[in-house]
Amino acid sequence: MTRLPTRLFGSSWKQRHSGHCLICTQACFYPTKKAIAKAFGFDEKILVTWFRSINLLRNVCAHHSRFWNKNNLVNAPGVAKSLRAEFPDHTDRGRVAARAVPLVALLAVIDPESDWKQRFKSALLSAPAAMAKAGLDMSVIGFRPGWDTRRFWI
Repeated sequence: MTRLPTRLFGSSWKQRHSGHCLICTQACFYPTKKAIAKAFGFDEKILVTWFRSINLLRNVCAHHSRFWNKNNLVNAPGVAKSLRAEFPDHTDRGRVAARAVPLVALLAVIDPESDWKQRFKSALLSAPAAMAKAGLDMSVIGFRPGWDTRRFWI
């Protein structure tokens, strides 16, 4: 499968932009951002918030910080109109659930055959027993009851 940036910008894209989130930088021209957003099927302003959110999530994980029980609204992902029902309420927009929705939506475009969504869902569904022992439930990470039966997560 051809990688999305390569399809948009040609084979030299990797050499010019390796290590940087092109769409998040100020150096990325508006027409370029629009082209990337169009390829994903989301508004360019929303997509920028998603990539910044994913970047923050990556940094938290890479530096072994706790994320599961925090509501970090810094670089919280914007809500795409088509996925509004999948995002948690505004007060929980910085939790795991809010950051998982863009990951699933983007992976559906990048690699429709990826099993990441199912593996993520499986890991989360094994968590309630351990969380219950600690007196917690899935709302701590931003998931509403019944989230796993919604069409988006199936």
